[in-house]
Amino acid sequence: MSSHPCYVTDYHQSEIAKMLKCGSSENGFATYPCLSCGQGQHKVNFSCKGKACPQ
Repeated sequence: MSSHPCYVTDYHQSEIAKMLKCGSSENGFATYPCLSCGQGQHKVNFSCKGKACPQ
């Protein structure tokens, strides 16, 4: 980061923080019933939808 000081801004730091939390239940999640047996539940975590995120 020290070699690129133009990227040391609050905006870039918040995008990096969002990206590091991506795919965790902190961003929210949805649960779906199992289509095979109908008894189990599958939890799918939401992505961060950040501009820097590769998801």
